[in-house]
Amino acid sequence: EYGKTVTLVSLYDALTLLPGSTAIYDQTDFVRDLFLLDRSGVTRTKSGATCSLPASTGTKKAKSAYSFIAPDGETKSYYGIRFSEVPA
Repeated sequence: EYGKTVTLVSLYDALTLLPGSTAIYDQTDFVRDLFLLDRSGVTRTKSGATCSLPASTGTKKAKSAYSFIAPDGETKSYYGIRFSEVPA
């Protein structure tokens, strides 16, 4: 649903539903990929929808957020992902 923030915890759970998939793609890999996406500057899908990684009060709860320490020492917290509708 456009405009709705989906928690990254639920996204990771969906990506790793198959048995053994967490051994292949663990949370460390997932958070690294989020960081790389965040730093890439890519904010649009092929269809033109806007993608963002909003932070919220959810980042204060350790179980609902992921943290990544960037190469420069900065700590980045990630909570959710949101897609906005393509402008008409």
